[in-house]
Amino acid sequence: MKIRKGTVVVAILLAFTVSVSALAQRRNQQQQQQQRGGQADAQAQIGPQPSSKEELDAFVALQNEQNAAAKLAKGDEFVAKFPNSDFISYAHTFRMMSLTQMGKHKESAAAAEQALIRRSNWVKR
Repeated sequence: MKIRKGTVVVAILLAFTVSVSALAQRRNQQQQQQQRGGQADAQAQIGPQPSSKEELDAFVALQNEQNAAAKLAKGDEFVAKFPNSDFISYAHTFRMMSLTQMGKHKESAAAAEQALIRRSNWVKR
């Protein structure tokens, strides 16, 4: 009888240990998934977001342009076409850099001022 009691107690303890370990592992996996989901949600909310594919394409074209005059033209076009864009301050910054490269420093300072104004308006949202 002592052997059976001992065996039963050991079996129960072993089953309990295995089940607790499995539950703990499952809980850890769920927490990791929640953290990853929370991080994805947080990352989706960080920074400016395009309101349309057209806006995103126009901004990427502006960003990738190498020629200062062409970049200025694309920047002016972007500002005119998407005046409420989250990317508007960046467009003004690209305009400022292009104007500086072209030696138009007064216009460059005005574009820099617009970039700062638009950036502060976006941050307040």
